[in-house]
Amino acid sequence: MKATDESKLSVKVYLLQSKKKGRIKYSVYARIIFQRQKSDISLHITASSKEWDKENEMFLPVKPINRYHNNKILTEKDKLLKIFDELKNGSTHFSVKTIRQKYRGEITEFSSMLFLDYYDSYVNDCKMRPSEYGEGVLEHYAKTRRHLVNYMKSQKLENIKLINLTRNFIVGFEHHLLSTNIPGKDHPMNRNTATTYLRKVKASVNKALQKELITKNPFMGFKLPTYKTTKITYLNNEEVQALKEHDLGGNQSLIKVRDIFLFSVYTGLRFSDAINLKNQNIRKTKTGLEIRIVQKKTREALEVPMLYQAVTIYDKYQSEREETGFILPRICHQKTNTYLKVIGSLVGISVILTHKVARHSYATTILLENGVDLKSVSKFLGHSSIKSTEIYAQVTKKKLANTVVMVNKKLGDDSQT
Repeated sequence: MKATDESKLSVKVYLLQSKKKGRIKYSVYARIIFQRQKSDISLHITASSKEWDKENEMFLPVKPINRYHNNKILTEKDKLLKIFDELKNGSTHFSVKTIRQKYRGEITEFSSMLFLDYYDSYVNDCKMRPSEYGEGVLEHYAKTRRHLVNYMKSQKLENIKLINLTRNFIVGFEHHLLSTNIPGKDHPMNRNTATTYLRKVKASVNKALQKELITKNPFMGFKLPTYKTTKITYLNNEEVQALKEHDLGGNQSLIKVRDIFLFSVYTGLRFSDAINLKNQNIRKTKTGLEIRIVQKKTREALEVPMLYQAVTIYDKYQSEREETGFILPRICHQKTNTYLKVIGSLVGISVILTHKVARHSYATTILLENGVDLKSVSKFLGHSSIKSTEIYAQVTKKKLANTVVMVNKKLGDDSQT
């Protein structure tokens, strides 16, 4: 018996003859042999033993139909050898079963696609549509990927196939998000943040389903948590005034960071939008100066009138503006947050200062508590839906209710004196 080269694929074509009496035609099969494993594949052709050339593994060319069948046999053999070459040139392990499945169409080109590779291609497609996906959204996708990698590492996985993405994987990922401490902190992320990352995974999965890259939805039966209403943290009038008037020990770095923060208190701009303001973003109107930008997070246009206090800060940095072209001093976000903690401690503000606090203060203390209607507040904040703004209204309603209680109590005390 000749030794078989185990690095090559052997394809033998034969008649699968049955012992059943009276049978005239038999099915033609291809037997593939690789690494001492074999598998038989039907070519969906039948032949009688009289018209079959066993030695040459084909029909005797006595009829036109037989010549047609011979061409088909050669075509199918070439197809099997081509599949073998493709698998051999790939990086994954395969067997005769893999060859048979691919020949039958049970394995598509997407079956071996890895989930993280697909996720990257999905995010790249999103980047090609900047009008739909802002920088903030893309940053969430990037953070989601980092958390996916960390979760897989915790499971001793480098990656998984897209078709192997299951509900158990999603449940495990959710548990990982809610139970693993955030790097540099002693607590895990909150439910809302975890929900944001899960939504990003679900969006990529929905696109895979739409493209028919997968047939089973791993989110089937998984209830995606809804966002919980978070407590809005903001500065009241007294705290804003104390922040404005404190000399901060004359430290110019702290003063610049304080001014950037106050600029957001009086404009409602996110840090990413405020720090990148340029001369061309400021327009003169009949009522004063106005900011016109395309928001980095949402990619939506925003027009915000500049209040007097914001204009004062704008004028303060005129010389720097002429030199750099930017409205505000250039300081990175990380350093800004570090300095804000120092500033809060110096001024005696119990709230941890962040630019979200500045934006919340603009919505509540500056606008709503001064009689600006909710619809206008929503417009000034650049919200696409007024539902996003309603949370601020709840804060001011609660404050008004507390004020009424205090007034009633005071009136009651006065009536007893």
